[in-house]
Amino acid sequence: MIATSFTFIDPILARFIGMIAPELQISNQWITFGFINVILIALSIIDRNNRKAKWVYPSLLLLYLIIEIPIYFDLTGLNWWQSFADWFASI
Repeated sequence: MIATSFTFIDPILARFIGMIAPELQISNQWITFGFINVILIALSIIDRNNRKAKWVYPSLLLLYLIIEIPIYFDLTGLNWWQSFADWFASI
């Protein structure tokens, strides 16, 4: 349930940063994705003593990083990424 709220953090925080600091030199994606990653790391540390949900947050962090890496390094225009995006959209 917590992970579904992460979909709202990125657009809300990006717009908020754009209103407060429009001249910011760093991309809003770096800030918003970093914020989500920090939340996932904190939740992983907090939840590490719970045996039932031990790998939920670390696996979610890994999934987010796999998706974020092409965006961080501006690889989304490459053919392999476009093929993957088309395949994913068709599921």
